[in-house]
Amino acid sequence: MNTGSGSGRFSLFTIFYLSCFAAFGNPLIIPLYSRIMEHFQVSPIEVSLPISVYALPGACDIPVLGFLQDKMGRKPVLVGSLLLCFAASIGMALTDSFSVFLLARGLQGFAVVPLESLSHTLITDHFEGPERVRNIGRNTSARYIGAAVFPLLSSGCMVVFHWRVSLLLPPLLGLPLLFLCLRLTMPYTRSLFH
Repeated sequence: MNTGSGSGRFSLFTIFYLSCFAAFGNPLIIPLYSRIMEHFQVSPIEVSLPISVYALPGACDIPVLGFLQDKMGRKPVLVGSLLLCFAASIGMALTDSFSVFLLARGLQGFAVVPLESLSHTLITDHFEGPERVRNIGRNTSARYIGAAVFPLLSSGCMVVFHWRVSLLLPPLLGLPLLFLCLRLTMPYTRSLFH
């Protein structure tokens, strides 16, 4: 696919948005540490648990991801992951239980692993040759932009609104992404009842 064509630009924009979005994990939560400690009355060691439980699902998610992509295709996995991410984020924002907060954070981590993986896979699906190589590099840059921007957004929401509003950034910023992904052409999209 040619990056200069309308469909090429749309695909590239959507993939870069996906990479940028998938970088929210730790950059979103780290600015909120003091508020999380205060609200849940947890120690400095316990407040680091949201990072650990977010990262743990990645170890078991990758084999499941491959199986699901083979059975259902890329688009259902991508859309399902976004929806699970939204639900987990809302759960984190609404709960007053640190245990539920951690459970929702683990689900959020489980949902984001496919997003990270698929952002790279979609580059190889849509582009070839030197254009593919260039776009893989640009895709990595988009991820770093997301990692740089999310702490600022999270801190800004905490200061202007409330720390829990920061936890709603994934569904707020992810909803437009969901609609873009629904329009994106993806190979290997099969019926569930194939």
